[in-house]
Amino acid sequence: MFRLRAVEGLTLAQIGGRFDVSGARVRQLLQLHFGLDGVPPAATRRRSTKPRPSTLAEHRRLYLLARAAVQRYYHRQLTLQRIATAIASSPRQMQRAYARFGEDTFRNDLSRRRMEFGAELLRSTSLPVRDVARRVGCTNPSHFARAFRRRYGLSPSNHRARSRQATRTRT
Repeated sequence: MFRLRAVEGLTLAQIGGRFDVSGARVRQLLQLHFGLDGVPPAATRRRSTKPRPSTLAEHRRLYLLARAAVQRYYHRQLTLQRIATAIASSPRQMQRAYARFGEDTFRNDLSRRRMEFGAELLRSTSLPVRDVARRVGCTNPSHFARAFRRRYGLSPSNHRARSRQATRTRT
């Protein structure tokens, strides 16, 4: 008829309202199908919202390993799936680890690292923007330019010009 998990934490009246039956009929169905009197055991059981210490430790470990991989391999074609596979985890566990310990998502963390290194390359080299984009792991230079503009408020070439002008005025 219905699963006990679907009614966890609900009263008989609330269960009846959810399934369009009376509370008495819910009681009758629970008795008939599950041999229960009154409230199902799942409805009285409370889940702890506090994670186990071992889960916290594992999420922290996953987060630190993922951050290290992003810091080191940002220039490669990284995805959440590839990082998770490399550190023997699932993408969902990686998302949970980033949500619990990170300030941002995996994708934003990777993008931030790429943009920081791109900005450094633009300041310190005379490489064309398309080559800078390739070096930081962006296959499409226009994608790099859009992401760079969103992050810094300037196009990559304007950023380079301002950086060089600031260097000249300091010396």
